[in-house]
Amino acid sequence: MQTNFHTHTWRCKHAEGDIGEYCRAAVAQGYDALGFSDHAPLPDNRWLHVRMTPEMAPEYLAAIDAAKNVFTGLHLLKGFECEYDDVYVNWFRDELLDRMGAEYLVAGCHWFPHHGAWLDLYGRPMQRNELTSYAEYCVEAMESGLFTFLAHPDAFGLSYPEWDTQAENCARIIAEAAAAFDVALEINASGFRKRPVVMPNGKQRRGYPWLPFWETAAQYRIKVVICSDAHVPDEMHIGMRESREMAEKLGIEITHLPHLWQKK
Repeated sequence: MQTNFHTHTWRCKHAEGDIGEYCRAAVAQGYDALGFSDHAPLPDNRWLHVRMTPEMAPEYLAAIDAAKNVFTGLHLLKGFECEYDDVYVNWFRDELLDRMGAEYLVAGCHWFPHHGAWLDLYGRPMQRNELTSYAEYCVEAMESGLFTFLAHPDAFGLSYPEWDTQAENCARIIAEAAAAFDVALEINASGFRKRPVVMPNGKQRRGYPWLPFWETAAQYRIKVVICSDAHVPDEMHIGMRESREMAEKLGIEITHLPHLWQKK
């Protein structure tokens, strides 16, 4: 079975391609279900440089509905990847899910609160004391009950130099919460497309999926989804096999989120 619940279109301003192109790529690669999770609009247009405006959301969802009538052998799902903040809870629940009819939401923590400021997860060295804030933020998102899965929980590996006790503690906090709240964690295959991270000792490693994170998470009763986080239609297959093999080797349960699409 092949599924993918994390894809982006041109509407987020840093991806290419539209609904039909991703659907054709998914059909060519033998997918059973494809979910679209473009970056959710926010009512105050926060971080607008990497997401659609609220006015664009109805057209985006309508385009997915239209594609369902064309690609009848492919189960298509309407979703959004969201930056969690408790001020947006009503927007996510009442507007995106209830009124607009999105079928699922993904928590994608690209910024996180730390000592009163919102810090970018990428683009700068991450400090040890920031990891706990990041982990606690991920827990808040999962605890909200709004999200089907937490995207790339180990993405801090792009900015944090090496695995240490603080990184392990971060992984344990996230994995324990995922098990407690029954929220799937995502093994994000897009890390196989990114440049390697150079560690302090000069060696290179993949930013994510970060193997020590998943070795730690495997000690908890978690479930994972394997997704491509594709920003170009041709990227959907890259890293998917390797991500699946890693989960299987570690004995982590892989879920295809059947409650979302097999009932349809």
